[in-house]
Amino acid sequence: MKYIHMVMGVACIMSIIMVPCVYGAQWKFYGITQGDDDAYYDQDSIQHLSGGVIRVWEFHILSDETRERLIHTAHTKGIDIRTFDDAVYGVYLTEIHCVKKEYGILYAFLYDKHLSLLGRTASKEKHRSIREETREHELYRAVCLGKGR
Repeated sequence: MKYIHMVMGVACIMSIIMVPCVYGAQWKFYGITQGDDDAYYDQDSIQHLSGGVIRVWEFHILSDETRERLIHTAHTKGIDIRTFDDAVYGVYLTEIHCVKKEYGILYAFLYDKHLSLLGRTASKEKHRSIREETREHELYRAVCLGKGR
């Protein structure tokens, strides 16, 4: 029984640490994604790491197109798609390598319209190059070059 309480305590502490406070953040609009999501970043969450690496929290208002893509991806991976039906917001811990001009998502969280957590995952994707005229490029300009909107 003591073990269960310890595990639950650690899980609660990790949830507090890993999930950003959506209400207290300084969200700043920086662009529209390829899937038509409105994309914001939290100015207060910008962390400057060594080697020109920056971590920042992003907040997306998910479009129907993005939600359908999430459902399709989940279905092909055998994941229960009901989780994604109610997804309205995505919150992502993003890492940008300002020198190499690369971008990657470390963690992704999905929320419903009541800001109830629907799912979370650690991303296994490799960092990819930031292309001009993309939302990643706009985020790069805002956090790496200080040219936010």
